[in-house]
Amino acid sequence: MSNTPFKSSSHDAPIKTKKTADEILADIIQTPITCQSLLDSSDKGTIAQTDLLGYHLLPVSGINLDSHLTTRYSFAQTVSFMPSNTSVTSYSSPEFVNVNLKNPNLPNPKFHGIPTSDHQWFRIDLWSTTTGQNNEYDYQVSDSNVYDVIRHGFRVKRAGSYKVKCTLHLESFVTNRYNVAMQFAKKPDTLPHVDSAETEYGGIVTPSATDSNFTRVGVPVATGYVNLHSSGTTPNESKHIECIVNLHANDEIALFTTSVGVFSGGLYALVKYCSFSINSM
Repeated sequence: MSNTPFKSSSHDAPIKTKKTADEILADIIQTPITCQSLLDSSDKGTIAQTDLLGYHLLPVSGINLDSHLTTRYSFAQTVSFMPSNTSVTSYSSPEFVNVNLKNPNLPNPKFHGIPTSDHQWFRIDLWSTTTGQNNEYDYQVSDSNVYDVIRHGFRVKRAGSYKVKCTLHLESFVTNRYNVAMQFAKKPDTLPHVDSAETEYGGIVTPSATDSNFTRVGVPVATGYVNLHSSGTTPNESKHIECIVNLHANDEIALFTTSVGVFSGGLYALVKYCSFSINSM
C-alpha cells in the first residue's frame, strides 16, 4: 500500500480558513476561522432579529453594546404650545385648549360614566413641534432616527415597546363642575403622513374629531370634578397618565380626551404647563 497521502480530485472545493470579520459574516459555511477574525466579528456584529443585512447574530462587543443601548433607551418629549400666528377656533385664548368636549350624555355605551364609543373622544393637537428656539417650548429628542415630534404627539420610526406619559395642567374660568377623562390612542402607518409644519401653521388648529384609524390603548384616567370656587378663585389640577404600548415603525401615538358629566366646555389645558413624552423600553 502506498504511503502517499490521499489527494482530492481537482473538482473538490478547497477548504479556506476565514481570516477576516467580513468573511465570517458573509455566509454560514462551516470552515475554520482564526481567533482574530472571531474577535473582529464581535466588534462588527449587530443585534437584530433577522439577517437582512447579511449579518449573523453575534455577541456584541463594548463598541456595539454602547451604540445599542443609546438607541434602546431613546426618548422624546414636548410641551403644550400654540404659535401666535395660528388662527384660533374652539378656544377662548391661544393660551389654552378646551378639553371638555364630546358630550357623553348620549345613547352610547358607557363604562362607569366614561364613554366607550370612539366617536365620543377628541384628539388633542396641542404639542410643540419647534426646536432650536432656546426657549421653554422646544421639544427634545435623543435620537431623531427613532422619533418624529408631531402636533398631536409622536411618530416612531422603529418597532418596539414604548412608555408614553402625559400630564395635563387644567383650569376652569367659569362657574360649573367639570370632569374629563384622558386616554392614549395609536394609529398604524396606513395613511400618508401630514408634516407637523402643515398641521401647526396651516391656519386652524383645533381639537380633532376622533380619527377612525386611531385605537385607544391602556385605560382612561379621569380628573374628578374641577370646580370654580364660589369666591371666584380659579381652580388648578394636574392629571397624569402613562401607558406601555407596542408600536410598529411609522405608528403614531396621541392623547384623547372626553367630557364626563357636565358638558359645556370650560375646562382648559394650559400652554407651557402640559407635557407629553415617550421613551423606548
